[in-house]
Amino acid sequence: MASGTRERIVRAGLELFLRSGFAHVGLDQVVKQAGLTKTTFYNHFESKEELVRAVITAREIEVTRSLSEAVARRADAPARERLLAVVDAFDESFREDTTGRCLLLSAVVEFPNTQDPTNQLATTYREARCDFLRSIAHAAGIQDTEAFVARFTILIDGATISWQVDRRHDAAQQARPCVAQLVDSFLNGATSS
Repeated sequence: MASGTRERIVRAGLELFLRSGFAHVGLDQVVKQAGLTKTTFYNHFESKEELVRAVITAREIEVTRSLSEAVARRADAPARERLLAVVDAFDESFREDTTGRCLLLSAVVEFPNTQDPTNQLATTYREARCDFLRSIAHAAGIQDTEAFVARFTILIDGATISWQVDRRHDAAQQARPCVAQLVDSFLNGATSS
């Protein structure tokens, strides 16, 4: 079945790219990991770059689902707890994922040309995450969602870099008190000052 084979290739690419990054994984490794031939690979993907984008999409679907479910589990909780659910979802992910690699961060670093389709895809997904945060912040009653999301994202980015570079699997938990202060200040009426 074609979709099963395509999914197998994506899963193989995901495992390898998470472990080693995009540049350090060759097509031969992906094919071997998937247990397929290059011909089968090319029946599903035109290039490694197309696979990279498919892997980023698959991973982002997983991350988005995880974030949405974390917030949904706290739907009846106070606004503060719904906002902190995002940090807790990152914490859970950082602790479970032994690879220590964010594919969006890796894509922007490894494909730095802003005209590159992979960089553009990563940027689009990053903006979608910001939109998700804006919607949660707005629902929580935060007036200046742009300022809130900018600051929230910087804190999460710092935790993500610490997780990826320093192998700090507790990085999101370490950032949580700062995020909690940010959330409290905006829920208590802070603006973009």
